[in-house]
Amino acid sequence: MFGDEFKTTIECPCCGKICSIAIGQTSHNGILAWYESIICHNCGLRSESDDIGFPPEKIRLQLIDFEGLWNVRLDNIKSQMETIKVIRKAFSIDTKEALRIIRNESKVIYSGTREEAIWLMSLLKHVGETPLIQIAK
Repeated sequence: MFGDEFKTTIECPCCGKICSIAIGQTSHNGILAWYESIICHNCGLRSESDDIGFPPEKIRLQLIDFEGLWNVRLDNIKSQMETIKVIRKAFSIDTKEALRIIRNESKVIYSGTREEAIWLMSLLKHVGETPLIQIAK
């Protein structure tokens, strides 16, 4: 089951006519996933793409345009070590970069799609943290 789905139209990559596109993102059991579905009623093109992890930047930007930019805030860190482990694994970064992220003066440790914020919040809650997600102003 996918989270929010965004539907719009684009130029068909095969025939150039207007076609339908649906994109979505979800997280389940700590895994982030995305999909894209294109249907052209003119030439019959049907294209499906999906994967785990972060979507391609073009799809991410479409999702952010659709549902806004979301922040994950972590005001009071209970376990710096556990939080760093989560952030390192989630974003495939080193300890130094994870430490820089959690020491951010604004307390915003991540900005991205709504589903990415929900996913990171879930990972942090699993280790006892109390993150907040909010739409960026």
